[in-house]
Amino acid sequence: EHQQEQLQPQLQPQEQQQHHKQQQDKLLDASLSLRSTSWRIIGFLYTLVATVWVVVAVIVQYLVVGVGDVEKKWSFMLPDLGATPGRAVCMGLHFLGGSVITLLGVWQVCACSRRQCCLHLHRIGGRVYVVCSVATGVGGFGFILQQRVLAGGWTMTVSFSLYGGCVVGFAFMAYWKARQKDVDSHRRWALRSFSMAIASFVYRVWLTIGVQWYLVSDPRNSYVPEEDRSVPFYRDELYNQISQWGFFVLNWLVVEWLIRAPSTRLQRLLLDSVFCVASAF
Repeated sequence: EHQQEQLQPQLQPQEQQQHHKQQQDKLLDASLSLRSTSWRIIGFLYTLVATVWVVVAVIVQYLVVGVGDVEKKWSFMLPDLGATPGRAVCMGLHFLGGSVITLLGVWQVCACSRRQCCLHLHRIGGRVYVVCSVATGVGGFGFILQQRVLAGGWTMTVSFSLYGGCVVGFAFMAYWKARQKDVDSHRRWALRSFSMAIASFVYRVWLTIGVQWYLVSDPRNSYVPEEDRSVPFYRDELYNQISQWGFFVLNWLVVEWLIRAPSTRLQRLLLDSVFCVASAF
Protein backbone atom coordinates (compact mmCIF):
# COMPACT_ATOMS: atom_id res chain seq x y z
CA GLU A 1 0.00 0.00 0.00
CA HIS A 2 2.85 2.38 0.81
CA GLN A 3 4.46 1.69 -2.60
CA GLN A 4 1.14 2.27 -4.36
CA GLU A 5 0.76 5.61 -2.59
CA GLN A 6 4.24 6.60 -3.80
CA LEU A 7 3.45 5.60 -7.39
CA GLN A 8 0.05 7.29 -7.52
CA PRO A 9 1.34 10.92 -7.74
CA GLN A 10 3.61 9.84 -10.61
CA LEU A 11 0.72 8.34 -12.53
CA GLN A 12 -1.62 11.31 -12.15
CA PRO A 13 0.15 13.65 -14.62
CA GLN A 14 0.14 10.89 -17.26
CA GLU A 15 -3.54 10.25 -16.64
CA GLN A 16 -4.26 13.96 -16.90
CA GLN A 17 -2.40 14.14 -20.22
CA GLN A 18 -4.30 11.14 -21.57
CA HIS A 19 -7.59 12.64 -20.39
CA HIS A 20 -6.74 15.98 -22.01
CA LYS A 21 -5.81 14.23 -25.28
CA GLN A 22 -9.07 12.26 -25.21
CA GLN A 23 -10.99 15.49 -24.69
CA GLN A 24 -9.20 17.09 -27.64
CA ASP A 25 -9.99 14.08 -29.83
CA LYS A 26 -13.66 14.28 -28.85
CA LEU A 27 -13.81 17.93 -29.83
CA LEU A 28 -11.98 17.18 -33.08
CA ASP A 29 -14.36 14.35 -33.94
CA ALA A 30 -17.40 16.46 -33.09
CA SER A 31 -16.16 19.37 -35.18
CA LEU A 32 -15.23 17.27 -38.21
CA SER A 33 -18.30 15.06 -38.25
CA LEU A 34 -20.83 15.68 -40.99
CA ARG A 35 -23.49 15.43 -38.30
CA SER A 36 -22.49 18.93 -37.24
CA THR A 37 -24.97 21.34 -38.81
CA SER A 38 -22.45 24.17 -38.97
CA TRP A 39 -19.93 21.98 -40.79
CA ARG A 40 -22.54 20.79 -43.29
CA ILE A 41 -23.51 24.38 -44.04
CA ILE A 42 -20.03 25.75 -44.50
CA GLY A 43 -18.83 22.65 -46.35
CA PHE A 44 -21.68 22.82 -48.84
CA LEU A 45 -21.45 26.57 -49.39
CA TYR A 46 -17.68 26.55 -49.71
CA THR A 47 -17.70 23.64 -52.18
CA LEU A 48 -20.42 25.26 -54.29
CA VAL A 49 -18.91 28.74 -54.48
CA ALA A 50 -15.29 27.57 -54.69
CA THR A 51 -16.15 25.21 -57.55
CA VAL A 52 -17.74 28.04 -59.51
CA TRP A 53 -14.73 30.25 -58.83
CA VAL A 54 -12.20 27.58 -59.84
CA VAL A 55 -14.06 26.74 -63.06
CA VAL A 56 -14.86 30.29 -64.17
CA ALA A 57 -12.05 32.43 -62.78
CA VAL A 58 -9.16 29.97 -63.07
CA ILE A 59 -9.73 27.11 -65.53
CA VAL A 60 -11.83 28.94 -68.14
CA GLN A 61 -10.19 32.34 -67.78
CA TYR A 62 -6.57 31.20 -67.80
CA LEU A 63 -6.39 27.62 -69.06
CA VAL A 64 -9.08 27.75 -71.78
CA VAL A 65 -9.61 31.30 -73.02
CA GLY A 66 -6.19 32.53 -71.99
CA VAL A 67 -4.04 29.92 -73.73
CA GLY A 68 -4.45 31.66 -77.08
CA ASP A 69 -2.44 34.69 -75.96
CA VAL A 70 -0.82 33.91 -72.62
CA GLU A 71 1.38 37.00 -72.48
CA LYS A 72 -1.57 39.37 -72.81
CA LYS A 73 -4.58 37.52 -71.39
CA TRP A 74 -2.83 36.21 -68.28
CA SER A 75 -1.53 39.65 -67.30
CA PHE A 76 -4.68 41.76 -67.41
CA MET A 77 -5.38 41.29 -63.67
CA LEU A 78 -1.84 40.94 -62.29
CA PRO A 79 1.34 42.02 -64.10
CA ASP A 80 3.58 39.59 -65.96
CA LEU A 81 1.80 36.31 -65.14
CA GLY A 82 2.49 35.14 -68.68
CA ALA A 83 5.17 37.62 -69.72
CA THR A 84 7.76 34.90 -70.42
CA PRO A 85 7.52 31.14 -71.09
CA GLY A 86 9.13 30.46 -67.70
CA ARG A 87 6.59 32.57 -65.86
CA ALA A 88 3.72 31.03 -67.82
CA VAL A 89 4.84 27.47 -67.04
CA CYS A 90 5.21 28.24 -63.33
CA MET A 91 1.83 29.94 -63.11
CA GLY A 92 0.16 27.18 -65.14
CA LEU A 93 1.51 24.63 -62.66
CA HIS A 94 0.36 26.85 -59.81
CA PHE A 95 -3.15 27.20 -61.28
CA LEU A 96 -3.58 23.47 -61.87
CA GLY A 97 -2.25 22.30 -58.51
CA GLY A 98 -4.06 25.04 -56.61
CA SER A 99 -7.38 24.26 -58.26
CA VAL A 100 -7.15 20.61 -57.21
CA ILE A 101 -6.28 21.19 -53.56
CA THR A 102 -8.87 23.98 -53.24
CA LEU A 103 -11.64 21.46 -53.95
CA LEU A 104 -10.14 18.10 -52.98
CA GLY A 105 -9.36 19.18 -49.42
CA VAL A 106 -13.05 19.20 -48.48
CA TRP A 107 -13.35 15.48 -49.29
CA GLN A 108 -10.14 14.63 -47.47
CA VAL A 109 -11.22 16.14 -44.13
CA CYS A 110 -14.79 14.90 -44.50
CA ALA A 111 -15.61 12.14 -42.00
CA CYS A 112 -17.29 9.97 -44.64
CA SER A 113 -14.01 9.73 -46.61
CA ARG A 114 -12.52 7.76 -43.70
CA ARG A 115 -15.22 5.10 -43.62
CA GLN A 116 -13.97 1.62 -44.40
CA CYS A 117 -15.74 1.54 -47.76
CA CYS A 118 -14.14 4.84 -48.83
CA LEU A 119 -10.75 4.53 -47.17
CA HIS A 120 -8.96 3.58 -50.40
CA LEU A 121 -10.36 6.72 -52.06
CA HIS A 122 -9.17 8.77 -49.10
CA ARG A 123 -5.65 7.40 -49.50
CA ILE A 124 -5.59 7.96 -53.26
CA GLY A 125 -6.97 11.46 -52.77
CA GLY A 126 -4.32 12.13 -50.14
CA ARG A 127 -1.50 11.24 -52.53
CA VAL A 128 -3.01 13.40 -55.27
CA TYR A 129 -3.46 16.22 -52.76
CA VAL A 130 0.19 16.10 -51.64
CA VAL A 131 1.51 16.04 -55.22
CA CYS A 132 -0.70 18.99 -56.18
CA SER A 133 0.33 20.90 -53.04
CA VAL A 134 3.98 20.51 -54.00
CA ALA A 135 3.18 21.54 -57.59
CA THR A 136 1.33 24.61 -56.32
CA GLY A 137 4.25 25.63 -54.13
CA VAL A 138 6.91 24.96 -56.77
CA GLY A 139 4.96 26.92 -59.38
CA GLY A 140 4.43 29.84 -57.03
CA PHE A 141 8.05 29.95 -55.86
CA GLY A 142 9.26 29.68 -59.45
CA PHE A 143 7.19 32.71 -60.45
CA ILE A 144 8.35 34.73 -57.43
CA LEU A 145 12.01 34.01 -58.21
CA GLN A 146 11.52 35.29 -61.74
CA GLN A 147 9.31 38.24 -60.83
CA ARG A 148 11.22 39.18 -57.62
CA VAL A 149 8.55 41.65 -56.44
CA LEU A 150 4.86 40.75 -56.58
CA ALA A 151 1.99 43.15 -57.26
CA GLY A 152 1.62 44.02 -53.58
CA GLY A 153 5.27 44.93 -53.12
CA TRP A 154 7.55 43.32 -50.57
CA THR A 155 4.68 42.75 -48.12
CA MET A 156 2.90 40.48 -50.57
CA THR A 157 6.16 38.89 -51.74
CA VAL A 158 7.15 37.84 -48.20
CA SER A 159 3.65 36.78 -47.09
CA PHE A 160 2.94 34.75 -50.23
CA SER A 161 6.34 33.06 -49.97
CA LEU A 162 5.63 32.02 -46.37
CA TYR A 163 2.16 30.89 -47.38
CA GLY A 164 3.61 28.71 -50.15
CA GLY A 165 6.00 27.17 -47.64
CA CYS A 166 3.06 26.34 -45.36
CA VAL A 167 1.12 24.75 -48.25
CA VAL A 168 4.00 22.41 -49.07
CA GLY A 169 5.21 21.84 -45.50
CA PHE A 170 1.83 21.04 -43.94
CA ALA A 171 0.87 18.66 -46.76
CA PHE A 172 4.20 16.85 -46.45
CA MET A 173 3.83 16.52 -42.67
CA ALA A 174 0.32 15.07 -43.07
CA TYR A 175 1.67 12.52 -45.56
CA TRP A 176 4.68 11.70 -43.37
CA LYS A 177 2.57 11.09 -40.27
CA ALA A 178 0.23 8.87 -42.28
CA ARG A 179 3.21 6.82 -43.45
CA GLN A 180 4.29 6.45 -39.81
CA LYS A 181 0.78 5.24 -38.87
CA ASP A 182 0.44 8.14 -36.44
CA VAL A 183 -3.24 8.79 -37.14
CA ASP A 184 -3.76 11.51 -34.54
CA SER A 185 -0.82 13.60 -35.76
CA HIS A 186 -1.81 12.93 -39.37
CA ARG A 187 -5.29 14.33 -38.77
CA ARG A 188 -3.92 17.44 -37.11
CA TRP A 189 -1.45 18.17 -39.90
CA ALA A 190 -4.17 17.41 -42.45
CA LEU A 191 -6.39 20.05 -40.86
CA ARG A 192 -3.55 22.57 -40.99
CA SER A 193 -2.96 21.67 -44.62
CA PHE A 194 -6.66 22.03 -45.41
CA SER A 195 -6.67 25.51 -43.88
CA MET A 196 -3.91 26.46 -46.32
CA ALA A 197 -5.64 24.80 -49.29
CA ILE A 198 -8.77 26.93 -48.90
CA ALA A 199 -6.79 30.10 -48.14
CA SER A 200 -6.35 31.03 -51.79
CA PHE A 201 -10.13 31.18 -52.21
CA VAL A 202 -10.46 32.98 -48.86
CA TYR A 203 -8.07 35.66 -50.13
CA ARG A 204 -10.42 36.37 -53.05
CA VAL A 205 -13.28 36.65 -50.55
CA TRP A 206 -11.24 39.22 -48.59
CA LEU A 207 -10.63 41.22 -51.78
CA THR A 208 -14.29 41.06 -52.80
CA ILE A 209 -15.45 42.23 -49.37
CA GLY A 210 -12.94 45.09 -49.47
CA VAL A 211 -14.26 46.35 -52.80
CA GLN A 212 -17.98 45.75 -52.16
CA TRP A 213 -17.91 47.33 -48.68
CA TYR A 214 -15.77 50.28 -49.85
CA LEU A 215 -12.90 49.37 -47.54
CA VAL A 216 -10.50 50.15 -50.39
CA SER A 217 -10.48 52.77 -53.11
CA ASP A 218 -11.78 52.07 -56.60
CA PRO A 219 -9.24 49.59 -58.06
CA ARG A 220 -9.69 51.07 -61.53
CA ASN A 221 -7.89 54.20 -60.35
CA SER A 222 -4.82 52.40 -58.98
CA TYR A 223 -4.41 49.24 -61.05
CA VAL A 224 -1.60 50.30 -63.40
CA PRO A 225 1.73 48.58 -62.58
CA GLU A 226 4.68 50.83 -61.76
CA GLU A 227 8.32 50.42 -62.78
CA ASP A 228 9.04 47.75 -60.15
CA ARG A 229 5.90 45.89 -61.39
CA SER A 230 4.04 46.53 -58.13
CA VAL A 231 0.42 47.72 -58.26
CA PRO A 232 -0.68 50.62 -55.97
CA PHE A 233 -4.05 48.96 -55.31
CA TYR A 234 -2.37 45.95 -53.70
CA ARG A 235 0.69 47.75 -52.34
CA ASP A 236 -0.67 50.93 -50.74
CA GLU A 237 -4.12 50.05 -49.42
CA LEU A 238 -3.96 49.19 -45.68
CA TYR A 239 -6.84 46.74 -45.97
CA ASN A 240 -5.08 44.86 -48.76
CA GLN A 241 -1.83 44.76 -46.80
CA ILE A 242 -3.69 43.19 -43.87
CA SER A 243 -5.52 40.71 -46.09
CA GLN A 244 -2.21 39.57 -47.63
CA TRP A 245 -1.35 38.07 -44.22
CA GLY A 246 -4.78 37.47 -42.73
CA PHE A 247 -6.04 35.14 -45.44
CA PHE A 248 -3.81 32.28 -44.26
CA VAL A 249 -2.72 33.31 -40.74
CA LEU A 250 -6.31 33.55 -39.46
CA ASN A 251 -7.14 30.17 -41.04
CA TRP A 252 -4.17 28.67 -39.25
CA LEU A 253 -5.17 30.22 -35.91
CA VAL A 254 -8.71 28.86 -36.16
CA VAL A 255 -7.38 25.36 -36.85
CA GLU A 256 -4.97 25.55 -33.90
CA TRP A 257 -7.92 26.60 -31.75
CA LEU A 258 -9.94 23.67 -33.06
CA ILE A 259 -7.12 21.24 -32.29
CA ARG A 260 -6.09 22.56 -28.87
CA ALA A 261 -9.31 23.88 -27.33
CA PRO A 262 -10.74 21.88 -24.40
CA SER A 263 -13.91 19.92 -25.10
CA THR A 264 -16.51 22.15 -23.46
CA ARG A 265 -19.94 23.32 -24.55
CA LEU A 266 -18.70 26.91 -24.65
CA GLN A 267 -15.81 26.03 -26.96
CA ARG A 268 -18.10 24.07 -29.27
CA LEU A 269 -20.56 26.95 -29.35
CA LEU A 270 -17.78 29.41 -30.19
CA LEU A 271 -16.37 27.17 -32.91
CA ASP A 272 -19.81 26.61 -34.44
CA SER A 273 -20.35 30.37 -34.37
CA VAL A 274 -17.08 30.96 -36.20
CA PHE A 275 -18.04 28.40 -38.86
CA CYS A 276 -21.50 29.95 -39.30
CA VAL A 277 -20.06 33.46 -39.65
CA ALA A 278 -17.61 32.13 -42.21
CA SER A 279 -20.55 30.55 -44.06
CA ALA A 280 -22.32 33.91 -44.16
CA PHE A 281 -19.28 35.62 -45.69
